[in-house]
Amino acid sequence: MSFFTGAVAGAVLAGGVGQRTVFDNLHELSERMNNPRSGIEIPPAAAERIAPPPFSALVKQRWNEQVGSIFRGITEWRPSRS
Repeated sequence: MSFFTGAVAGAVLAGGVGQRTVFDNLHELSERMNNPRSGIEIPPAAAERIAPPPFSALVKQRWNEQVGSIFRGITEWRPSRS
């Protein structure tokens, strides 16, 4: 009978310690889900890392668009035969 009582007492004790560990882990996971940025270094979003193009790039782009539209206008122009 004492063997049975010792086994039951050991099982209850181990279950209590195990349950305590599980609840502590669940609490930690719950906190991390509610506040995901706590203690974790997260890199900035991609939109924050993209720098706007320099002014010279915008000027070159606009210049190329203008020259392209002039070139298209000249190449598409055909005199009409009257």
